[in-house]
Amino acid sequence: MKLMLPLLYRECTKQKWLLSGPLFLAVVLGIFFFLASTQGQLAKNVTLTMNYSGDFDLTNLGHGASPESVAISVAGMLSLTLSFLYLAKALLTATRLEQEDPKMAVRLHLFKLLFAFIIIPLSCLPLLGVMHYLFWQLAAFVGNIEPVSLFQQTVFMFGHYMERMFLAGLLALPIGLLVLCVSQRTSAPLILLLVFAYAIKWLSPMLLGTEWFSRYVSLVMSAPSDVISGSSVTHALAEFGAVYGSLYVLMGAIAAWLSVRRLQFKEQCAV
Repeated sequence: MKLMLPLLYRECTKQKWLLSGPLFLAVVLGIFFFLASTQGQLAKNVTLTMNYSGDFDLTNLGHGASPESVAISVAGMLSLTLSFLYLAKALLTATRLEQEDPKMAVRLHLFKLLFAFIIIPLSCLPLLGVMHYLFWQLAAFVGNIEPVSLFQQTVFMFGHYMERMFLAGLLALPIGLLVLCVSQRTSAPLILLLVFAYAIKWLSPMLLGTEWFSRYVSLVMSAPSDVISGSSVTHALAEFGAVYGSLYVLMGAIAAWLSVRRLQFKEQCAV
C-alpha cells in the first residue's frame, strides 16, 4: 500500500483535467441554480406541477425514483464513463520510470484500476452533493419531503453512493482489464470493443442460431450500470449464473495476463 500511495498521488497530478471535470460541472450547476433562484420575477411567472408517488425517506434510499437515487444514478454513470475513458489511455501515459522494474507491470495495472474505480468516483462527490441539494429543494418546493436533516441525508447518500460505486467497480474489473489489454494494440480500444460487442450481440443469433453469446454480451454491458441504478449484487450474480460468471472471470484473467505480458515484453524490448 505504501508503494501505491506515491503512484496514486502522481497520477492525480497528471490527471487534473479528468478529476476537475465533475467539479466544474458541479460549479456550473450550482451557479445556474443560484441565478435561477434569484430571478424573483421569473419565479412568479412559473407554475410547476409535479406528481410524486411513494415514500421519501432514508429507508428506501437507492430504490425507486427518489431524488437520491436519481442523483446517485447520474453521478455514478458519469463516474463509470470517466473511468473507462481513463483506462483506454492509462497505459499509454505510463512513464518510463513506471516501466523500468519488471514487477512494476502488475503493480501498474493494479494502481490504474484503483485510480479508475476508487479515485474517479470520489472526484464526483461534489457533483453528487450539488445535484442532491437541487433535488432536495425541488422536493421541498412541491411539498413531497420528510422533515429530515439535509446534512444527515447527504452524508447517508454519500456512503450509499460509494458503496454502489465500489460494488460496480468490482463487477467492472474484467471489463477494465480487457480495456487495458486492448489499449496496448489500438489507440481507440473503447470504440473497437463496442463495435465488436454489438456485432456479437446482433449477428450471433443469425449466424449461429443461438442467443447464448448475445445474452452474455448484454449481461456484461449492463451489470455495472444496473448496480449503480440500485440493483443488488446478488441479483446481478444470479443473472450471470455459474457458466456466464465463470466465463466473465476467465475473460478478465486472460486479459490481465495478456496485458501484463505485453507490457513486460515492451519493457524488455526498450532495454
